[in-house]
Amino acid sequence: MLGKSRYSRRLNRLKGYFVTLFHLIGLTWKAENQSQIYNIDTFPIPVWITYASAVVVYIQKRNIAVIKQANDDISMLSNST
Repeated sequence: MLGKSRYSRRLNRLKGYFVTLFHLIGLTWKAENQSQIYNIDTFPIPVWITYASAVVVYIQKRNIAVIKQANDDISMLSNST
């Protein structure tokens, strides 16, 4: 069994091969698909819905924090005058 360090070193050694491989696959795909019609269906629906829901919750929480901070700033400015 490989240790984490050895696995990481081997994986980093292969990085160049993966970059080259994906570049060649991309060039081949581009040459074969001259009409540039793509069918994008990479995520199953349940996974996408779960991911999208998590993103929406994150954005909502972030917006609430920003709104609270803005309200605090406004109230602080109005109290100082």
